[in-house]
Amino acid sequence: MLERMTWTGSPEYRPSPISGWGTEPAPYDQSAPPPRKPLVKAPLRARMDPAGLETRVDRGTGRARQARRKQGWFGRVMRLYGWRVYMIPVLAVITSLLAVDGFRHHNTSAAETASTARRHDGHAFGEKSKGIGIPIGNTLSDRTKKSGALPEGIAFTQAGQGTWGVVSGPGDRYGPGDAKKFFRYTVEVENGLDLGPLMGVDGFSSGVDSTLRDPHSWIGGTDQIPGSEGDTYAFQRVSSPEEISAAESAADAVDKYHSGVGPIGFFRISLTSPETTRQECGYDIQLETSCYKPEDRRVVLNFARWVRGAIAFSGDRIEYRKYMVNHEVGHAIGHPNHQPCYTDGSLAPIMMQQSFGVANNDIADLDPAGVVPPDGKVCKPNAWPYP
Repeated sequence: MLERMTWTGSPEYRPSPISGWGTEPAPYDQSAPPPRKPLVKAPLRARMDPAGLETRVDRGTGRARQARRKQGWFGRVMRLYGWRVYMIPVLAVITSLLAVDGFRHHNTSAAETASTARRHDGHAFGEKSKGIGIPIGNTLSDRTKKSGALPEGIAFTQAGQGTWGVVSGPGDRYGPGDAKKFFRYTVEVENGLDLGPLMGVDGFSSGVDSTLRDPHSWIGGTDQIPGSEGDTYAFQRVSSPEEISAAESAADAVDKYHSGVGPIGFFRISLTSPETTRQECGYDIQLETSCYKPEDRRVVLNFARWVRGAIAFSGDRIEYRKYMVNHEVGHAIGHPNHQPCYTDGSLAPIMMQQSFGVANNDIADLDPAGVVPPDGKVCKPNAWPYP
């Protein structure tokens, strides 16, 4: 699925100088081996005659024909098929029992999966949805449609190839040395995205790094979000196959559900086309959004939002991109739930759904569980956990 992106002097892969949010495009690709052909074994033949109906007779006399007439239709069937006749009703009963049990097991497994997702990866995020951090309401008010709409702006790649390339980059650790949680991450770009007019691959990756290294980001304080009180964080970017494999193995050992609750974690920060984002995150509510997909450890950053931003940020796309990184990484490091505007006129909490607005009334119907009350409070846009 993944490729490591490296530059070897070829003009099409040469990165621009590190400039915070950058300037050049970069392509990628991959292939998969063909599937193996399954082995098929022939069934065994039956030989048993449990009723002893295939009586040996003298073919020179008429007794064989007479014996067959006395047997009747069942006897003739038994003579022809032997013990297999007895298996027909038995197999029918077994098949029906297996079908009922399979149906019951399927439904139970689905319920258990949904329960596990809520228990370990956050509160309900929609039955059709696949990620954490996406809208979960069933309907949208006109007010929410307006506040959550994608702003007008330049064109962007609508659909990529559905695979990502890993961008090479620095690998030093940053954050408190005694941090309670340590996360390694990759920076990845979906194959087929055209980043040329914006920043290039190099600009995107350095922008992600500079955001997470900022003292106002997750490394800069002690967490006060319910469920994570007292947590502190450190990060390290990895890019080689060996580093990535080691990071995944270490995270799997302590974080079975990829929920960010363990002391060591790993995730992939992935710039992703809108079409692939919908496949990865779901599209129950038809607003452009990003998400965290736990089973893939993937922070999905929607390219449409990266290019256009959000109405609440009043055209400040750079600040909005910092919010995107901090908010979605927040889901990856153990914050599955969203937050409302707590104090009218204050800065919005980082885990508020600011892509759709900074007024509680604007986003209340995206969260029917009641986390965001329609109480009229309005916050100011904010990109940081510790502003």
